[in-house]
Amino acid sequence: MLRCLTGMGAFGQVLRFDPAMPPQIKQQHFSAHYRGHRVELLHSEGDLEVSSRPGPAAPITVLVREQTIELHPGARHPFSTASGVTVTGVKS
Repeated sequence: MLRCLTGMGAFGQVLRFDPAMPPQIKQQHFSAHYRGHRVELLHSEGDLEVSSRPGPAAPITVLVREQTIELHPGARHPFSTASGVTVTGVKS
């Protein structure tokens, strides 16, 4: 169910999200392991935030619709899924 609502998938070296949340669901939060990272995802109406807990893993590539970023351990990155543009820069 989470994969369906977030469009989460791993393709080669890229962790991809293409969210499609129905209006009945206002927010979801979950975590998953990917390439040594504990990736946290917070998805609400029009916004998606991807973060990684601190640790020794190498940075990973994250794709949210047409936006690609490099996510380092201990960093977070918010995306606007409504407009397709990044809300702010990478935060740590």
